[in-house]
Amino acid sequence: MGVIASKLSRLILTSHSKLRIGPPVVPKGYFPVSVGTGEDSKRFIVHVASLRDSNFLEFLSKSEEAFGFCNGGVLQIPCDIKSFEERMFRRRQRVSRVRSLA
Repeated sequence: MGVIASKLSRLILTSHSKLRIGPPVVPKGYFPVSVGTGEDSKRFIVHVASLRDSNFLEFLSKSEEAFGFCNGGVLQIPCDIKSFEERMFRRRQRVSRVRSLA
């Protein structure tokens, strides 16, 4: 009975985790960013290796200018979504480092 109960509890926990309500879970090795301003923003997950990418570092510089270093929550990048996608996804064709959460 104990073995059946533990298998059942794992099954229930697994099905609950798939029905999770709220923000998506960010995979290990990635971090979330919100690109755009106000209502016109889109969330992405970015691989930590992108922290060495010159294009991404430019976006971080823009974020630092707009918000400083004390930005609580998801990293905000105040730029045009299309510009971010073009510059980051161009790099993605070589190595997958950015994913859209929409």
